[in-house]
This record gives sequence, structure tokens and C-alpha cells, in this order.
Amino acid sequence: MYVFMGDFTGHGLAASIGTLPVSRAFYALTQKGLSIPDIATEINKTLYELLPTEMFCAAAIVELNYNATQISVWAGGVPDLYLLHPNGGVKSTIPSMHMPLGVLPTLEFEDTQSIYHVKKLDTLLIYSDGLIELENASQELFGEDKLNALLSNGTTSNMDSLIQSVKEHKGQCSQNDDITIIELKCDVPELPCEQLEKFSIMPQQQTVKLSADYLKRVNPISEITETVCSIKGVLRHKSNIFLILSEAYNNALEHGVLKMDSN
Repeated sequence: MYVFMGDFTGHGLAASIGTLPVSRAFYALTQKGLSIPDIATEINKTLYELLPTEMFCAAAIVELNYNATQISVWAGGVPDLYLLHPNGGVKSTIPSMHMPLGVLPTLEFEDTQSIYHVKKLDTLLIYSDGLIELENASQELFGEDKLNALLSNGTTSNMDSLIQSVKEHKGQCSQNDDITIIELKCDVPELPCEQLEKFSIMPQQQTVKLSADYLKRVNPISEITETVCSIKGVLRHKSNIFLILSEAYNNALEHGVLKMDSN
């Protein structure tokens, strides 16, 4: 499962200009099973070329693996994320340590992801800065301290209590920024054995010949991954297959074909 939360500069119609290209790119890239760093890099490139200089997109991009045992996170310009225990309380704070999307050119862009191991029913909380910057009648911010206190009180209904606290803090005041809150449960549905797709038992062999001209112009991994994942039962391993094929292909190209030294 992939999750993308984006928060563009500004408000209203002007701030929505980048949403269509971002959503199109996100769905296309996740369909190919790309890694979080690759997704972040491609969306950053799209926005850098598209948006005016003063506009950018603060974002959190998350992948929960198939068995719900690991999350991969890239976060830039958004508040820190929280990994919560099943019964409430903060398990880990995941720092937002990158620049927002659309600010840096590709050569300067940092695509490093953070990887965390999770247990069943752990919860990842993602939110926009509109939450902690919400003001009450006394112009006091909701703030990270209050959010931390709410998340650390051991309640099992973090989202319900959080939304109620937001409403109480705001009171009758107008809301000066949009607020997005995402609660991602680290769990997979328990399917009966008969509903799980079984692997194909038909022997298969595939051979691909790549000419020098093709190698110069195209990275074939996405197409090969799609072909492999069309085999019955393989699709749920798409992300791992893409990663393995990418590593094997890059090593073969750089060291086998181009004879490049590891240094």
C-alpha cells in the first residue's frame, strides 16, 4: 500500500495547480511498483519543471509492505510523522528531513528513505502543518506539545480524540489553513486460504535481447516487471521483484557491459 500526502504552497485555486500532475504521476509510478526514492525523485522533477519558483509541495510518501511488517517513508516539508503503539502512545517519531517537492533540481534532490519495522496494528499518523498551526480565540497555536500529549495518553482511539481536541481548540474561530490527518493501520486482511491467489504451476521461460541502441535509450525493468507479474500469484510480490531486477540489471549494465569499476 502506498500513501501520498501533499500540501502545496498557498490556499485555494492557486494552490491546486499541481495536484493533477502529482496524482497522475503517483498512480502511474506506484502501478509500476517503484520504490519510494524513485517516486519522490520523479514527482520532484515534474513539479520543479512545472511550478513557478515560489510554489512547492510539502509531502510525505509512505509504502507499507505486503505483510504489514515494514514501512518506508520519505518526508519533506511536512511535520514529523508518528508511529503509535496499538494501545496508544508514541512508539517512534519519524523526522521530516528533506526539502519539499519542487524546490531542488534532480541532481541536488535527496531521495533517501527511512525504513521502520512495525508490528500488527501499529498506526502511522501523518498530518499537515494546518493542524499544529491552528489558532484559538487567544491566538494560541494547537502546537506539537499538545499533539504529543494527546498521542501519549494511552487511548486506543487517537483519531477520534484528536479531532475532538481540534474542534475544542478552534471553538468559533475561523480556520486559516486546511488540515489533513491520515491514520494508517499496519495490518493486512485475513483472507481464507481459498481466497488467496495460488501460483501458476506452468513452467515458463523468458528471454530478452537488448541491443546497444536500446540500452542507451530505455530502462526495461518496468516492462519486464509487468510481464513477470502477469503470472498468476506473482503480483503481490511486485515491489520486491522490481527491486531485485533493478539491482541485477544495474550491476549487469554498469559492471558487465560498461566495465565500470565499483569506485
